[in-house]
Amino acid sequence: MKFSIWIIAAAVLTVGIRHAAAKNISRDPVKTPQENVRVEQIQTEQVRDQPFSAEVWAEVIRKEFVGRLTDLRDWESDLDRQVIALDQEISDLQSQIEYNRLELERVRVDQKDVQRNIKELEREKDIFDKKDELRKKTERLQSGK
Repeated sequence: MKFSIWIIAAAVLTVGIRHAAAKNISRDPVKTPQENVRVEQIQTEQVRDQPFSAEVWAEVIRKEFVGRLTDLRDWESDLDRQVIALDQEISDLQSQIEYNRLELERVRVDQKDVQRNIKELEREKDIFDKKDELRKKTERLQSGK
């Protein structure tokens, strides 16, 4: 009699532990996404170990396919958004490059104008220096008389 009570107690304890562990898995709200994925994988593996009818397997496979297809569509739309953003950035950069090219051309034209003005001022200075030298010679000649 004592032996059967211990067997019953051990069986009840084992069932209680399994039941508590199953409830802890399903009730834990603070799981990370990786833990949730792993639990789902374990449950899926446990479900796959059980024999299913062809209709149930077809439904499971269809759900997995639809899930993957949805993920791929989401990924594709995300890539499309990234392409649009990159195209916009490329367009902005091309506009900036064109603006910089035009600005560089304007600066080159301004440099040429400055160099031309410098040469013109040097010519005028040379003419002024020659006239000033001629004036000084004339003054010396007139004062020396």
